[in-house]
Amino acid sequence: MRDDFDKEDVLSNLAYEGRAWEVEFEDLSPAEQTFRCIWELEGEVSNGGFAQYYFNSSGDYANRIVEDLRQIGAIETSDLVTQAHRLWPHSTISPTMENRRHTLGDDGFITDRRWDSLDAQFFEYRDNLSEKLYDYLAAHRDEVQGFDLAHETTKADRAIAICKSKTSWWKKLIGK
Repeated sequence: MRDDFDKEDVLSNLAYEGRAWEVEFEDLSPAEQTFRCIWELEGEVSNGGFAQYYFNSSGDYANRIVEDLRQIGAIETSDLVTQAHRLWPHSTISPTMENRRHTLGDDGFITDRRWDSLDAQFFEYRDNLSEKLYDYLAAHRDEVQGFDLAHETTKADRAIAICKSKTSWWKKLIGK
């Protein structure tokens, strides 16, 4: 394992080259499930707020995310997600994307200004989720396939691999 690794690189490697989205969720170890749920929460909320998180398939596991965040020590973020959960009618979030989308489409629900406040608080990044998630995975490395291997690839290595794959794809497309 390299000594000069970046924790965010390792997490990215696990996300893009690991098995977290290659196998059924139920076939992942508990630590891999926690990784996937937190990675999706952070990505979706950072990209489009809590509404996007719930709207997309990432919301399928919304009912377990508070406990996942607590497991990695992200207490402030878990409290924030709990507040987001409470905005739902009866504080109940369907595990089915279609049902969540129906609720999100109800008049005024998605435009409720409280979502904006929660998004802004999330962006304050009170818990360093990358740091906490990496430390959690390191403590559970035996449950995470590819954890040690994920340290071997850098961003530059991934960029080169992507360029090579796109170049070969392009050459096939134009017949060279």
